[in-house]
Amino acid sequence: MSAAARSYRVPGRIEFLGKHTDYAGGRGLVCATERGITLHVTPRADARTRVTDTVSGETVEFDVSPALAPRAGQWSNYFITVARRLARDFPTCRRGADIAFSSDLPRDAGLSSSSALIVGCYAALAWANDLPLDATPHLAGYLGAVESGAAFVDSTGDAGVGTHGGSEDHVAILCSRPGELG
Repeated sequence: MSAAARSYRVPGRIEFLGKHTDYAGGRGLVCATERGITLHVTPRADARTRVTDTVSGETVEFDVSPALAPRAGQWSNYFITVARRLARDFPTCRRGADIAFSSDLPRDAGLSSSSALIVGCYAALAWANDLPLDATPHLAGYLGAVESGAAFVDSTGDAGVGTHGGSEDHVAILCSRPGELG
């Protein structure tokens, strides 16, 4: 693994048709937005993770560990939840990263800013830990389970971030193609 930095741009999601149908077994028509979250990541050799919101200037630090405790109601909860779940589901996932992020997605506007943040957190820590980062519905399903706290295939669930839904948002974010509804 190279210690060089890497950047990710994670789009939000627009739900064109099918609101709330994904977790009820139905289908929706979605696409990615031009707005999103940008993350700049530098992997570390230790378990320490330092995350900075470049808009507010706030920083949080923690070690990648299965024993992490979420901070409900705080933006850092997303990063801590992903780090905790990865450490539980992938025993070799113990390397942290320095992450700086910014977003031009409005919060609570129905553009899936929380799901985009989950995808971005995963991308950052997956790269630092040599985990797969394939834009597939399977990975989207896993990240939906991470966000909601649900079990997924061979992994047990946990608290998640406090939202309960399906993986439609994650599929739209990971698998959408420019200029298309899917």
